[in-house]
Amino acid sequence: MARTAQARQEITTRRKSVRQCGLGQLTLVEHALCPVDPKLSLVENLVHQSSFQYFDRNRHANQGTATVRAALGLSAVDELFLWGLLGITFAQANVTSELWATPYYLLKQLGVQDTRQGGRNFVQFRESLRRLAALRYESDAFYDPIRAEHRQVAFGFLSYSLPYDLKSSRAWRIVWDPVFFEFCQVAGGRLFFDLGLYRQLDPVSRRLFLFLSKIFWRRRTSGWIDVSQLGHNILGISPSVAVRDIKAAKIKRAVQRLTDLKVLASGDANVRSRKISKGRYQLQFTRGTYFDRQKMSPSFTLRDAAEWDILNSLQLTEANIRFVLRTYSPNKIREWADITMAAQERFGNKFFKKGTAAYLLDNLKHAATGNRMPPDWWYEVRREEQDRHASAFYQQHFTEERSKQSQAQRIKSMLASDAQGTYAKIVQETFDKLVSLGQSPQEAQRHAAQLLRQHLERQTRQN
Repeated sequence: MARTAQARQEITTRRKSVRQCGLGQLTLVEHALCPVDPKLSLVENLVHQSSFQYFDRNRHANQGTATVRAALGLSAVDELFLWGLLGITFAQANVTSELWATPYYLLKQLGVQDTRQGGRNFVQFRESLRRLAALRYESDAFYDPIRAEHRQVAFGFLSYSLPYDLKSSRAWRIVWDPVFFEFCQVAGGRLFFDLGLYRQLDPVSRRLFLFLSKIFWRRRTSGWIDVSQLGHNILGISPSVAVRDIKAAKIKRAVQRLTDLKVLASGDANVRSRKISKGRYQLQFTRGTYFDRQKMSPSFTLRDAAEWDILNSLQLTEANIRFVLRTYSPNKIREWADITMAAQERFGNKFFKKGTAAYLLDNLKHAATGNRMPPDWWYEVRREEQDRHASAFYQQHFTEERSKQSQAQRIKSMLASDAQGTYAKIVQETFDKLVSLGQSPQEAQRHAAQLLRQHLERQTRQN
């Protein structure tokens, strides 16, 4: 009996770890999407450029460039929501580019414990979605797993439609960009990973974990990786941080964390280091016993489906939920479930003569035969929400534009009043330092100017 109970507990634990499964796109995990420092990344109109190495069909080493344009900025923490939502999408029974689920369900599957409406995690989730939806990604050598070649690409990540009322419990609609979603659908373009382990790590360790995971599922050791390339382009550490500091502090802490979790081998074998020339070092990583287990893959039951969560909240029995999921199309279920939830919030429970479950089942039955259309008030609700969204968008856009113009004018005045050439000296010193670290003059000039502008923007905001 004790052994049986223990076996059941092990199965339950294993199922829980498998359910919390993230999905990383293989080209994207090879370089940072934004600076790891939030002071540099959470700025409006962020333009972040990084490079990554790849081999062509003739096994010749090449370098690709990726550019992320984030109108609202981007945080390394946003990657938890990006990879987590992709994992949830591909764990559904019917995988489509549209994810329709309540925020409670999404946060629960992401492993976030505090799911109070209006709480810190809800706010952070909404803000991350806004930033991810406002992002555009470009690359001159993105690996296309469908055509098995490197291509020039440009795409966004996602779009969304959320209830305007922050207290609403209605479902959130998240739609993936078709080009990006296509790359994630193919087995050769994605990596499933343990979201629970990923969530425990700091941003630098998370990026190193995903980068090494891509390698370690196939090989015992990584190739020799340049510390500057690893720190600046893969982990997103600022170009102004010296290579010796990246190696001694930033990477050392991440290595120790991953060694403790057995992602890297224990002892002196976990990382080897060699000096190439003055200021240039390379590292080689050895995988730990964590990768001896079977590869991660999503394995949800019907009870874990997003539609099950929505229908269960409307008080349908298990038998009714199974009947609805077998009988009606996902679009019909989503539409009438949302109508039912909107009626509950707008009119209260007194609106339903026989309860929410009976109301939904009756409408689904008649809608499936073409004898029932959404009620007029439903179109009014949607129109009101669209008007309020549009009003809020234009108000925010107007405020942001005025702020940008004011900030740009202040920066222009600061540069014009720089009689002693203080800012020019800062740019020159930064340029010289970046060149000494191995950057090309073009890259160093661009990074030096970008760092100065970010410094001036922070200064004007503080003033």
